[in-house]
Amino acid sequence: MAAKGGKNAGSGSCRRQEHSCHGGTRFIGLFLSRQLIKEGHQVTLFTRGKAPITQQLPGESDAEYAEFSSKVLHLKGERQDFDFVKTSLSAKGFDVVYDINGNPTPFFP
Repeated sequence: MAAKGGKNAGSGSCRRQEHSCHGGTRFIGLFLSRQLIKEGHQVTLFTRGKAPITQQLPGESDAEYAEFSSKVLHLKGERQDFDFVKTSLSAKGFDVVYDINGNPTPFFP
């Protein structure tokens, strides 16, 4: 199936999708964002911007890290600013949103 922009992701069995990971800088998000990028998807990490959005993992080569870092996007904001979150998600048109933030605060009121 053709992806946005006419490109196929990975083996061509699925289309390229826009993914947003809320809280994608630690724990499972570190691995999820890398896997999605390896499969050819566009990944945007939504964070408060208080910590670096990427970090090199143990065993990850400099080339692998550089490739990941060059492809991941960042959207800075506060998850409690519901109007900003709603507007940002709608404007970008994400196909998939992962809310994997360790903060127990509900995403929407």
